[in-house]
Amino acid sequence: MELFCETPYCDIYIPPIESGTCFTMKWTTVGSNSNTATDREKIAYYIASTPDVCQLYKYKIPITEDILYQLAGCKNYAVMIAKCFFFDKVNKPLAWDLEEGLIDEFERDLCLLNGEFYENLWKIISNKWKKIKPLMAKTFDDFSFNSELQLMERIIDEHLTEPFINFTTAKYKEYSPHRHKLMHKLSLKSIETELTDKEQKTLKKITKERANSKGEINKWTGRFLGACMILAEKDTYIAAHLSIYTELVKAKYAYNLKRHCNPSLSSHRAPSHSWVNGRINQLNNS
Repeated sequence: MELFCETPYCDIYIPPIESGTCFTMKWTTVGSNSNTATDREKIAYYIASTPDVCQLYKYKIPITEDILYQLAGCKNYAVMIAKCFFFDKVNKPLAWDLEEGLIDEFERDLCLLNGEFYENLWKIISNKWKKIKPLMAKTFDDFSFNSELQLMERIIDEHLTEPFINFTTAKYKEYSPHRHKLMHKLSLKSIETELTDKEQKTLKKITKERANSKGEINKWTGRFLGACMILAEKDTYIAAHLSIYTELVKAKYAYNLKRHCNPSLSSHRAPSHSWVNGRINQLNNS
């Protein structure tokens, strides 16, 4: 078994060709998925397990070197977010990584924001499930979540697994730093003020480029938030946590915009490229 690529929290091994196995992946687990585990432990475990390796086979994704490098990077990022979600802030998650130079402050803070993002969503779902479930079940015919944990896992998939699937399964999918920057700029502006008609059309078009084969992006996240907005009219707890959600989303947009604007963060910016049948082609355009 030969080590193909490694990150602080994920390693991928390539077996001999004659073995018939494509690859083996090992990653740091966070939390637990045992029958006695708490929901919080299960959520942390689920976050760290994304993207789900089984998706490669489900969607018949070609196992190329580019795919494996991308998978390892996504998995490493997910583990760090899981640590931020699971460990109490007093324990300073990722402090060791920062001290050892494995990540910088920008990466640490972005992971912390994502950990708090999922923590806030879980507070709403777990504490207000008896209100959320009947409203969503009545509104959406395809609502099939039997527990708050199932809905939470679906939302996590939309944010941490689907972006990987959407790019790597496409016959052609282009990534443009300029359009990525514009998306975050307009998304941030849309929260703080009203967009012009032209800006709304531009944002809608860029967002659609990142959708799955069905044209969907964060389908259940959006439906869940819509239900929460209705309930927030009479539920102060939900209203308060929707405000927190808005601030966290604004911060995430601001951080991603900073990634594209600050010269000192150039190492965090991906160049223009396209995914073509599981392989990355570098592009000259921005």
